[in-house]
Amino acid sequence: MPYVIVRSKYPPHKRNEVLKINREVFKKYPLESYPAKLVIPSAYRPTRNGVDSFVVWDVSNEEKLTEILHRIANAMRNYLDIEGFDYSMDIYASLNDARRMKELDVG
Repeated sequence: MPYVIVRSKYPPHKRNEVLKINREVFKKYPLESYPAKLVIPSAYRPTRNGVDSFVVWDVSNEEKLTEILHRIANAMRNYLDIEGFDYSMDIYASLNDARRMKELDVG
């Protein structure tokens, strides 16, 4: 089962804009509507360049991976008008998936 990690960065003076859009996004895309479990809802840290944050989704049904990626991308589009806001999505294998990949390794 893969994990989707969504990282975002924004300038500290844009915090209120980000929080306002957070509220709008969660109304439009309630957590229950996602085909994955939010295992880390939000983690933040200040940096010299602004605020760095991430969330982690556990996609227990691999067939839903494309759907969750589209859903996240649609939600994140709401933030793109905020000056200095940037985000990325990464997919990580779980430990069990990584072990299975190793077993399939023919090299």
